[in-house]
Amino acid sequence: MMFTINCAAASLYAKPDEKSTRVDEVLHGMEMEIELTDGDWLYVHTSYRYKGWLHRRHLAEKVSLSSHYVSVVAADVLAAPKVQAPLVECLTLGCTVQVISEEEPGWIQVVLADGRIGFIRAAFLKEFPGKITREALCQTAKLYLGSQYRWGGKSPLGIDCSGLCFMAYWLNGVSIYRDARIVEGFAIREISLAKAQMGDLVFFDGHVGMLIENGDMLHSSADGNGVRVDGFVGQWLDRLVAVGSAF
Repeated sequence: MMFTINCAAASLYAKPDEKSTRVDEVLHGMEMEIELTDGDWLYVHTSYRYKGWLHRRHLAEKVSLSSHYVSVVAADVLAAPKVQAPLVECLTLGCTVQVISEEEPGWIQVVLADGRIGFIRAAFLKEFPGKITREALCQTAKLYLGSQYRWGGKSPLGIDCSGLCFMAYWLNGVSIYRDARIVEGFAIREISLAKAQMGDLVFFDGHVGMLIENGDMLHSSADGNGVRVDGFVGQWLDRLVAVGSAF
């Protein structure tokens, strides 16, 4: 049985303890399965083959397939299609929902993972694309510019290097491995540097970034500056380990 979570984001931990290392962050609408339990803790694996411990309070049975994602930093799900309505949930960029109705002008009625119903402004949702493009990948990654670095994070509240690249591809309908390396069985395959273009990924020792226009690299840096743009050739080329592409 497939499950997801009942909030915007929940951490997966290395051990069944919130004081242990965060290994990943699962966003609303992402699927997972339970492998084993330990009291209030569940050992789960995600649809993109990442594993970790999740506290039971965040779990919800998957009620429907997600069709749209939140395309802004934060979007309120409200009980009625008006700004004065009670808050049902606040979702962040990358959270996914199932659309029920688009009959209210300017609003979309959605169902959350645990069955709750609410309304989101239509401008805050996008439908998953049918085809991936290099330009769309780069534009999606840029939505996280300025976000702080967070180990294991995948939201604009905090995101790490592989989380940033993962989300850029995920929101364009492609699942890649959520780590700073190329893994067989996922969309990214190794290519030569000579063939690299914008939207391709560049891998270093324990780090990954995305090539964008003008020979620059977009990445989430652990040095305190978070998601930023650096010159790839001038600053990072001599540290390169591999180049990966989904095209």
